[in-house]
Amino acid sequence: MKSVYLLVFFVIAFGCLRAQDTIIQLKPVEISTSKSEIVRLAPHYSQIDMDEIALQTSSKEIPGIIAQIPGTHSVIGKGIGDTEFKIRGFDISNIQLLINDIPESAIDAGWVYWSNFTGIEDFTQNIFLTKGVSNTHPFSKAGGTISVHLIDASVQKFTRFSSSYSNLVGNKLNFVHSSGELKNGFAWAVGGTYRFGSAYKDETWFKGGNYFFNASKILGAKNKIHITIIGSPQSHGQIQYYPDSLMNNAGLAYNPNWGYLNGDPKQSSINFYHRTLAQIKLQTEFNKRNNLKTVLNFSSGDGGATASFGNSLPTSSNGLQIDFDAAVAANQANYDSINGGNNARYFLGNYVHKEASTFLFSEFNHSISDSARLSLGIHAYSSLYIKDFGRVNDLLGADFQAYPGEPAVRSEGDKIWYDSKSSFHGAGLSGTWVKTTRWMEYTASGSLTQSSNSNTDLFNIPDSAVERSDMKWFTSYNIKSAVQRRLNKDLRIYFTAGYQHKRPPIKYLGKTVIDNTTPETFISAEIGFRKNFESSFKGELHGDVYLISYNDQTFTKTYFDPSTMSDFSFSVQGLNSRYIGAELEFKADWYQKFNGLVSLSWTQVTWLNDIESIVADKAGNVLDTIVLNARGLISGEQPQLSAYVSGMYTFLDHFQISAGMRYCGINYSWFNVLSYAGSADAVQSWRYPDYWLADIGIAYKTKLRNKVGMRISAQVHNLLNQSFISESLDGWNHDQNSAWVIYGYGRCLTAGVALEF
Repeated sequence: MKSVYLLVFFVIAFGCLRAQDTIIQLKPVEISTSKSEIVRLAPHYSQIDMDEIALQTSSKEIPGIIAQIPGTHSVIGKGIGDTEFKIRGFDISNIQLLINDIPESAIDAGWVYWSNFTGIEDFTQNIFLTKGVSNTHPFSKAGGTISVHLIDASVQKFTRFSSSYSNLVGNKLNFVHSSGELKNGFAWAVGGTYRFGSAYKDETWFKGGNYFFNASKILGAKNKIHITIIGSPQSHGQIQYYPDSLMNNAGLAYNPNWGYLNGDPKQSSINFYHRTLAQIKLQTEFNKRNNLKTVLNFSSGDGGATASFGNSLPTSSNGLQIDFDAAVAANQANYDSINGGNNARYFLGNYVHKEASTFLFSEFNHSISDSARLSLGIHAYSSLYIKDFGRVNDLLGADFQAYPGEPAVRSEGDKIWYDSKSSFHGAGLSGTWVKTTRWMEYTASGSLTQSSNSNTDLFNIPDSAVERSDMKWFTSYNIKSAVQRRLNKDLRIYFTAGYQHKRPPIKYLGKTVIDNTTPETFISAEIGFRKNFESSFKGELHGDVYLISYNDQTFTKTYFDPSTMSDFSFSVQGLNSRYIGAELEFKADWYQKFNGLVSLSWTQVTWLNDIESIVADKAGNVLDTIVLNARGLISGEQPQLSAYVSGMYTFLDHFQISAGMRYCGINYSWFNVLSYAGSADAVQSWRYPDYWLADIGIAYKTKLRNKVGMRISAQVHNLLNQSFISESLDGWNHDQNSAWVIYGYGRCLTAGVALEF
């Protein structure tokens, strides 16, 4: 079942700009990284510190900031909060987001919705990115880990104001103040961000921001306590895929999700959510060899998305936009004699999600000797509640909504289609041992997790009949080892190998709970090197090749049962895929006047097998057998070839000019592998065109009176106004005519000013 694959290193082309955006960190921030963090991230990780983050926050969120790292992919332009991000071909469901060491990926399906963390980059002290299964975290994922550490007020004293304008992602105001550590050992920081205006795509407006608070206090000689609160209330208009043929008349800013009602623009797809995180961290330094870190996290969220329910909304005469006036007229002409009023043929509804959860993380670090370290961790989480339901939002001029012949009517605010409550609980143990000699470093780590979930269906069920499903338990674990060999003081080579056994995603489709208990597994191997330069310039060269085998993947498919004339869902299991790739990165700084970055990567994701899946009802009766043909197909999760080149030159002490280019090549449209179920042969999805993007930027920085630093900057994105497809869904003919796409942004401008003291 397992195979050994030959890794072929092949990369070519150039890449893109490390954008110099509006916010400045005039004073370099010294970031201290604990031994425990180094243990977790060894042997290789990418680190982005506050000064570099601050340069990019006016036009980018965290996915865009870290997309310069080889093996990653992100294209901004859909609007704030909806940026896609991938690592080595894995989408965000297989990438873990940690905020101050606590997992913040969705507790049920594992997704990260960046709109829930809008503006968090403005209060980020550093970001670590690791690829592959984490060394120690029991809730790690195969794609990698994004570890975000928020501002620690005790690290630095500063005050920052910034303002920016952008027709790419909208406008932004930001304020943050950090006191630094005061004489009594107390420190505090507070900040806020407000984002507003329209992004490049039509009606992808954004309104909202975030708030931030951090306080710390030294308690005696050995203890330090931290409190952190951050929240992101927001709403924004969204975009969806559309047929490529529409672009002949639509233009690059096209968005099919809106139209006019009584002469005013109206969005049919709106995301709205308010997520809050509150953390208490206690650090104890027992002695030079032993320390303990404990974090208690509480998170809550309330919101959802607005979308068209029922029939598809009518479109205007040119077929490009929604005709809300026609929808209202049709509703008001649709008289329902049974219920005595106008029945909504067209209406908007809300998909609502509410949740609250707690997470406990405690890590003990022990220096066995000067050359050996041991870390032991305890992790536990519990969902206080998770609620999902559909709700009628806008009847578009009708009196109510009811299905033909159905006496039950629904008014605005009434629940529709589904209403469920679920719970998730879990606990895990982890450990890492690191041994260092003069020329070698050995790392061994592992984790074990026990998790459970249950669901309660509440839709149209009397309170007396409500029953919670049985609690489903699952055990998962991962192991990983690494060896580093130091060839000389500047050159290291390393090898890692890992295995992960995990619970498949839990799926909820309306009222139906898909109980997937068959484990998914990952087998990974990676070899790489790291070369430092300390001669005429400072720099680093890093490269690696990797192989990941993803086995026994689980999907959910809907089947129509003719005997009951209804749909039900079942699991399709047993699909295997292979991830192979190579990466190369070079960073250099010449005399603090010029710094540059070259990033190259090649990745390929291939489905390895065909399967037969048995379709059975809840009673276990076999209804059908479905054949799924996928062997040899290349998944379209991200470009196979990508490159990123940037440079920044400082002149006349106050001016900076930057330029760069991104290349994305061998782009295959994404497809649902289940679409090949039945008699369909394995046909490769449509390969959409390669593309280049060029950016330029200029900035002026100086110091005003009283040591106030000022920076004025401007950037032009997609300088050549290239027309390019940023995302594509494969169509029935696997060609351009049947594909559904989203075009990227055209030429855009970002400009702003920042003050810091």
